[in-house]
Parts: sequence; structure tokens; C-alpha cells
Amino acid sequence: MSVLQASRHAFLATAMTFIREFIFLASYFFAAMISMTAIYWALDLTTLISLFIVMGLMIYAVKLIIRDLDLPENNAVKTE
Repeated sequence: MSVLQASRHAFLATAMTFIREFIFLASYFFAAMISMTAIYWALDLTTLISLFIVMGLMIYAVKLIIRDLDLPENNAVKTE
């Protein structure tokens, strides 16, 4: 997350954190209605779901960072 903040994509880092926390709270809330064992499994399931969501958002963020680095002056062909 700090890489996104350092590369001027703090909003995306904040959105990823809120999504992860919302998934955690929602799964905990629903599992708490069932049993303590369900809470345990909800935490594992939340971690797995968050992994795929954050991985997808990080791929998107890396593409943004690469796009920001791909400036025209870096790709200019020198004609001498």
C-alpha cells in the first residue's frame, strides 16, 4: 500500500484498504450469527477473497505506475 501512496495513487490505496475492511466486517457479522467456528472460517475466507481483490487492484496499479513512467521524452529517438 505504501508503494501506491509514494507513487501518487493514495486514493487507490485507501480504496483497497476500505474494501478489505468491509469484506472482513461483513463476513464477521454474518459468521457471528452462526457459531465461533464460522467466525474462524470467515476470517480465512475473508483473507482469501481479499487476496484476489487486492491482487487484481495491484495489477491495475502497476499498470498505472508504468503508464505514468512511460513519458514521451523517455521514448524519443535521438536523431544526430
